[in-house]
Amino acid sequence: MFFAKMKLPTLKRKQSGFTLLELLIVVAIIAILISIGLASFSRVQKSARDTQRRSDLENIRGALEQYYADYNNYPTGVMSDLSDALEGSNPRSIVYLNEVQTLGPLGTADPYIYDDSGGSGQTYCLGSATMETVTNDSETCGSNDYGFVLTPQD
Repeated sequence: MFFAKMKLPTLKRKQSGFTLLELLIVVAIIAILISIGLASFSRVQKSARDTQRRSDLENIRGALEQYYADYNNYPTGVMSDLSDALEGSNPRSIVYLNEVQTLGPLGTADPYIYDDSGGSGQTYCLGSATMETVTNDSETCGSNDYGFVLTPQD
């Protein structure tokens, strides 16, 4: 009988851990932060590729100016002719540029346009058809509009 009158202590349930609602809120916040981070990273990558395109075109323009200083005219023809002229297509040619970029930052062929502006050899237009960051000011190169255009330095 002694055992029947003895009260067993009740176990208190300890409230530790997280509820399902709290976990869902935390997961939602993390998902939002990740999506914002990925969007920013993508924008930075596009800007970096556009900067690479501009740099490639500036290098080509520098080589064109050196070519002009030697021959008093710019190469005539299209981009493939420009590659031959600047890279030195025969052993006695002067090399103005080790390699004219034929692939853009995304690996696409023919990303750059060279227009000798009528074949006079006195002016040219060098541009990039593909620019990933949107600008409202497209520029004309020959009879086409492009995202970025360079002409001879004054």
